[in-house]
Amino acid sequence: MPSPTCRPVVMVIFTLLLALICAPISGRAANTCSPGSFSSSGTKPCDDCPAGTFTSQTGATSCCQCCAGFYSMSGASSCSQCNSNHPYSPPGSTSPSQCQSGTGFVTSCTMSGSTCPSVTPSPVSSGPPRRRAIKRQLCPKDHKNCPVYGMSGLRGYECVDIHNDLESCGGCAGNDSPFGQRAEDGGRDCSAIPNVDFVSCQGGKCIIENCSEGYVLSANGEECTPFFDRVSLQMNGN
Repeated sequence: MPSPTCRPVVMVIFTLLLALICAPISGRAANTCSPGSFSSSGTKPCDDCPAGTFTSQTGATSCCQCCAGFYSMSGASSCSQCNSNHPYSPPGSTSPSQCQSGTGFVTSCTMSGSTCPSVTPSPVSSGPPRRRAIKRQLCPKDHKNCPVYGMSGLRGYECVDIHNDLESCGGCAGNDSPFGQRAEDGGRDCSAIPNVDFVSCQGGKCIIENCSEGYVLSANGEECTPFFDRVSLQMNGN
């Protein structure tokens, strides 16, 4: 069993060891620049942040500029905000006397870790976004500038041989002719005519060669109609 006189000695040794371990850590903390001050290494000797700047970081190597609508004296760890009657001040302001009426100020001026805040507000668009102008192409003879549509609307223009193009036969066929009917421009999408087996574009006109089973070519040759409708018309003398 240890002698009672040994216990104080053990306690003294333990205290000395603890002091040796903790001393460098506490020494480093004591030498670090406090918020509102800085140095090139972040440790003492430190200088106060100049007026118009600040830092909320411990061990800072530089200071941040105060944002528009804020100001600070020297040695500041944060910037003070101008009052609501005079909410604007230039970035880097050093006194409340620089606060004035106006726009272009921010409502918050704080650091994010070691990152300085943006000193001015993000630019705001002066109006609705403008669509980029879509230019028409210069087309060769017997071709026409036709619009090309996508899911979001007009995508551009392309030169089309309207005398032979199956999808723009006789003119431009846009979104207004989804079933092969003649578009406002005069064109037809021959491939969209219902109940057609074979069709071609010749001389700007859709030529239907064959209709699907159960359908026959209409009298004007423009579409395929049900066979029974055609028979009924003939029986009625039409």
